[in-house]
Amino acid sequence: MTKADNAFISFAPYMQAGEPTIGRTRLPADHIAKQWWYGVRLDLIQLNWPEVTRSVVLIVAWYFGTRGSVTWKKRWGDWARQWQGELFRSEWDAIALPPQKEKKA
Repeated sequence: MTKADNAFISFAPYMQAGEPTIGRTRLPADHIAKQWWYGVRLDLIQLNWPEVTRSVVLIVAWYFGTRGSVTWKKRWGDWARQWQGELFRSEWDAIALPPQKEKKA
């Protein structure tokens, strides 16, 4: 199993006050969600957080699309439901990246 195959969200009271974090890090999952939603490319996210892989972006989007606030569910809920089977089977390359906010011209 590679690092990319082991993407998960964790909750620990002693880490970031129990807020969801990227597994085995102190990186809050909402940081990655916000970065992705506002159009930051994965390679640019990785400049700050090299542990963030494509699979991490997918898991974070699924988590917020299914368990997040109403706003997050509106953004990624349909996407999360569409791809949950592939996410469950860790078929990372078969999954379309989650939507990002449309840029205004």
